[in-house]
Order: sequence, then structure tokens, then C-alpha cells
Amino acid sequence: MVAFIDSGNYFFDKEWIAAGADGRVVVTWTRFSLGPQGASYLQSPIVGAFSKDYGHTWNRQGFPISDAAHPFDQGSQVQFGPDGALYVSYEGATPATGYATDVMVIARSLDDGRSFETKELARVYDDLDCYPVYAGRQTLSDMHFRINSYPSMSIDPTTGAIYVSWADNQGSGSCGTGKTSFTGTTANQVKLQKGTWSTIAGAAVTRVTTSGTDKVYPSVAANGGKVVVSYYTRDYAIASTAAICHLRTNDNPGGVIPPSPSTNSVCLDYAAKIGTDNFAAQTRLSTQSSNPFIQFANGSFIGDYSQIALGTDNVAHAAWTDFRGKPGTTSANQDVMTEKLTIR
Repeated sequence: MVAFIDSGNYFFDKEWIAAGADGRVVVTWTRFSLGPQGASYLQSPIVGAFSKDYGHTWNRQGFPISDAAHPFDQGSQVQFGPDGALYVSYEGATPATGYATDVMVIARSLDDGRSFETKELARVYDDLDCYPVYAGRQTLSDMHFRINSYPSMSIDPTTGAIYVSWADNQGSGSCGTGKTSFTGTTANQVKLQKGTWSTIAGAAVTRVTTSGTDKVYPSVAANGGKVVVSYYTRDYAIASTAAICHLRTNDNPGGVIPPSPSTNSVCLDYAAKIGTDNFAAQTRLSTQSSNPFIQFANGSFIGDYSQIALGTDNVAHAAWTDFRGKPGTTSANQDVMTEKLTIR
């Protein structure tokens, strides 16, 4: 047991783990404070727990990571740098706009999590007017699964460079104009910031993807000065005429009801880009487009944790949720898929 609170006033979510030298292990998560009898949402700071014996025992359970200026946070990732420092990235509402907009945030500890420095990174375009809403959750055009703009972080174990990747809907429709709801068509794209601890806050934002079709759930991995970013994309299936790609969750969110026809294709693929060509070429990792509107929660969840890792052999390994089933053997269902990509 890493941490436990015997109370209905709190909800723990989005845990992440990192292993360091000499048996050090850190787990971070979001602690939602729900007020008396769990009746309301008060705040959601990022907290952590620390182990010095490879995770056999834990201390300082729930130590604070996000600072008092950022009480509304979610989606932390944690990693040790090659210098032994502890880094935590997360998305947080910024006090600069009265918590009306979000930013990427990164925190660093030089004393095993006893204290942290915090820096705001780039603005995140996931405002109320940035996405259509289905059943109370932000989605993409023609889509009904929930999305997020939480960061994926990778620290190069050779160079110490910090990479933070995410996806948002900047420049699409009414996104970022201050309206109360979205109008237009989404074109969600993957972004990346790179730097050292001293430079990353002011580092330029690189648009990893630029095509007009939606990208979601990116992951970044860096090693030996090379970087790869993977993500779901509609690039390969947006023009598909396959019948399976033109069924989506019914627009009525009440109850479990049959899917309805979709004019536009809703199928997805998984793909990656690498930094050695400045993210110019896209590699398709999935071999078949598939429809995410199956099984779990009436198609609301397709998996928040698709990831990619890059080894010292320059081979990247991606893992994601795929929806095709095993053609000819099983019907469409959610499975974990993996594929490797050699970084030249």
C-alpha cells in the first residue's frame, strides 16, 4: 500500500511511477479534495510518496508537489534526471488568468521531494470553447470518447534535456476566443517543448503535427539526443468508406443505445514522428484503422495511457489501445498493441 486515506472526502487519480538510483522509487498522483461528505470539488493538487528500498516500504505519503499557486491540477508524470534530480510534469490552471485557462507545469526537487521549484511552461488550449461536449466531457468532432491535454514527459538520460509533449486544439474554430462553447471543426494537434531546467519555461513550442486531422494522446521519449513522439491520428482513415468507420455512439448520452451512422469516418490509427528530420515524416505504427466506439463505457474511454519508450539501441517501442480485434477470429474489441520503430 503506497498511500491510504480512510475518508470519502478524497479521490486519488492518475498515479505514475519512477525508479531512480540506489533503490529510490517515487509515485505521484492527483489528490482530489471533494469537501465535506464528498459534496463538492475544492482542489486537486499533485502529491507523491517516496521509497528508498525499491518500493518495499513507503514514507512521506502524500507529500506536496504542486505549489499553493496551482491548486487545480491533473495528469502528473514523474522521472529522475541523470543528475539525480526529481522532475514532475502536470497540467494546471494558471493564476495568471484567474484559473480560467490551463498551462503545462514542471516541478523539480533536488532533495528527494522534500521541496520543489515550479515553473509554468506553455499555455494549453483546452478552454470551454475549444471542444464540443458530449455527456459532460470534451470530445473531438464526430467523436464521443473523452480526451485530455495532459503532458507526456521524457528526460534524456544521456543529455539531461527535458521534453514535454501534449495535444490541444489551438487555432480551430472558436478555441481560445473566450466563448462559452465550441463552434467549428476540431483539428487537435501535438505540441512539444524542449529545454534544460533553466531554459524550458521560455522554450519555443514545436508543432509536431500540422495536418488538419485530429491527433490525441501523445507520448514522448528521448535517449542519446534523439526524440520520438507517438499519438493517435485520423490521417489514414478520414477518407475511409469502410462501413465500420461510419458508426459512432448515438448523440443521446442517456443509457446504452445502438450506434448511429456517421457521415465522417471515426476510425483511428497510431503513428509516430521523430526529431532527426524535425518531425517532417510520419510513420504509421498500426496496420489497420479501427473504430474506438466499442465496449467500455459506451465508447467513452479508449485508454489514457498510450506510451512510447526509446532504448539505447535507438529502437522505440510504442504501446496503445487498438480496437480492431483479431480480424477473422474475434469481433472488434479493445486490445493492447505494440510496435517498434528504429530511430535513424
